[in-house]
Amino acid sequence: MVSKITVATFFFITLSYLWTASSIQLDPWSEQDLFNSRTLPYVYGSCLLISVFFIAMNATDVKLNFNANAKKLTFIILSLLAFLSILQFLGLWFSLGFLILSNMLILGQRKPFSLISLSFAFPLICWLVVEKGLGISIPI
Repeated sequence: MVSKITVATFFFITLSYLWTASSIQLDPWSEQDLFNSRTLPYVYGSCLLISVFFIAMNATDVKLNFNANAKKLTFIILSLLAFLSILQFLGLWFSLGFLILSNMLILGQRKPFSLISLSFAFPLICWLVVEKGLGISIPI
């Protein structure tokens, strides 16, 4: 069974998705077209909204129980928000390294060699492949 809180969360995510889809800039020559860059996001958002209403019919009240997993999830969400806030200052690859490092610490990895090697080797390899190997610059 799905809780009412989950249904409400999906509903607000769907509304924000549709609102974001409505703000997609259209080219002057495609504004009058039947299918433009807003069409597919509108279809996805409408289908998601219909799904939310069907899910809401079977929603039940659930008592929230905050255990250790809920605390870990909260810290992971906070680390994602920290990632978004330092993204402009440090760039994608350093921010990604710190995101991996913080999530490994949250999930219980305590070996220093694993923490440092995985946290900074993965963004380094991705940088080498994406920016140097493929020549794709990711503007942030």
